[in-house]
Amino acid sequence: MYTLTHESTATNTVKGAEMEELLEKARSNNQNDDITGYLIYYKGGFVQLFEGDKRKIEVLYVKIKKDELHKNVTLFSEDEISKRTFPN
Repeated sequence: MYTLTHESTATNTVKGAEMEELLEKARSNNQNDDITGYLIYYKGGFVQLFEGDKRKIEVLYVKIKKDELHKNVTLFSEDEISKRTFPN
């Protein structure tokens, strides 16, 4: 099992309804790919951690780096793990 954590800056302020839409889409996509983790949005910035299959997470990370919602995407960490910290 693989984990990756990154931070980014939102290109625009994300409001409540936009965040709900973003979370619904992310949950659906991540559930289909068996990816778990967390998303924190605070003062215009994101911190995300993913857990799951390395190839699927790497594909997702490339998409995030190209996504117009994010800028200044910076990798915090990546590692192999024995079990999920965030199974849900």
